[in-house]
Amino acid sequence: MTQIALDVNARAIVENGHYTLVDGRIYAENIIMIHNKIKSNEEIKASTVFIRDGGGRLSAEIVDDEGYFDEEKFLDKVESYQYFKLIE
Repeated sequence: MTQIALDVNARAIVENGHYTLVDGRIYAENIIMIHNKIKSNEEIKASTVFIRDGGGRLSAEIVDDEGYFDEEKFLDKVESYQYFKLIE
């Protein structure tokens, strides 16, 4: 588990195998939950929330050959500051 004691303000937050608990608020453009949950003890505000169990699909820009989240491709996109879609 990852626990964060303060607020989180980020362009994107990705959970890929660890339960995440934020004691403060979460403000993000995009939240992606692949295996577990991202929770806040206060509030969560996000433009897009992707939950794999919810039946959505990740954009081909950030998945591997088997359709799973590819952290390296995702980080390349985030670091390039280019617009990308999480769900097709």
